[in-house]
Amino acid sequence: MHETGLTALADGTYAFLRRPGWGWSNSGLITDGDEAVLVDTAYTLALTEQMLGEIAVARPGLAITRCVLTHGNGDHAYGAQALPGSVEIITSTACADSLEHEIAPAVMVAAMAASPDPLRSYLAEHFGHFDFTGAAVPAVDTTFEGRTELVLGTRRIELIGLGPAHTTGDVAVHVPDAGVLYAGDIVFCEDTPIAWASALGMIEACRTLTGTGARLIVPGHGPVVPLDYLEEVSSYFEHLLEHATRCASAGMPYHEAAACMPLAHFAHLGLPERRMISMAAAYRDLGHSVGEEESVERILFRTAALAQSPVAVGSANP
Repeated sequence: MHETGLTALADGTYAFLRRPGWGWSNSGLITDGDEAVLVDTAYTLALTEQMLGEIAVARPGLAITRCVLTHGNGDHAYGAQALPGSVEIITSTACADSLEHEIAPAVMVAAMAASPDPLRSYLAEHFGHFDFTGAAVPAVDTTFEGRTELVLGTRRIELIGLGPAHTTGDVAVHVPDAGVLYAGDIVFCEDTPIAWASALGMIEACRTLTGTGARLIVPGHGPVVPLDYLEEVSSYFEHLLEHATRCASAGMPYHEAAACMPLAHFAHLGLPERRMISMAAAYRDLGHSVGEEESVERILFRTAALAQSPVAVGSANP
């Protein structure tokens, strides 16, 4: 198990790390003097308040004035209600647009209670321990397109718009003078990465982030890793796309392609069933239909079914 909680990185930068698994997202903190920028909140108010409490103990008197959201998934954004009202919420235009379509906390609670199995039991297993009381989709104060910079005291912070990749609008936060990169969910470590929007976009995002020259990456989930871990993420999606190309050419639907995808040297990653989500994105990247009936809920249903299947850890090529 890797280190969790508030972790000092370099030159006034921090990561707030949580355990692996669905919903247990990391956050970041960038400081200069007594002012700070937060990168992402947590899934719930309680988890966000816990993080803010640890920050207050470690850095008494520190004022968080801005919060950058790396993407619109609830586990990085729903806890924003715990921030003081004076905190400016910043993200890309694409991310702000995606928040309008994000699954609201109340909908997630209802899905855990009313979805057909195996989805209901899968959601309950992975999300049932989160208390969504008071959580909400946050309102964004400031948006940008492409790239922009924030000035924090004497330091410069780069905001890099990415995607479609993990979602339709991803943002990475680069602190050049510290060599630290907050990558959001472009990077998962220890668990299987996910492309909700584009597998090809994930590869391109990895190329873009490699170009920052940062030393350390704070992933959206998992322990801090060196910059070259981006090669591992990119390699995963290259492997997935190669398999998708073969299967689609053979007329195989995406969900069958996901089930028979060999995991090769990625077999050590947790939650391997999440390849179902990325396979649907890969098929769309390649111009193949996944079916009009394949809503997010349907893809998640297939993901849950794969998790219960004896081929969940992968099998041979078709």
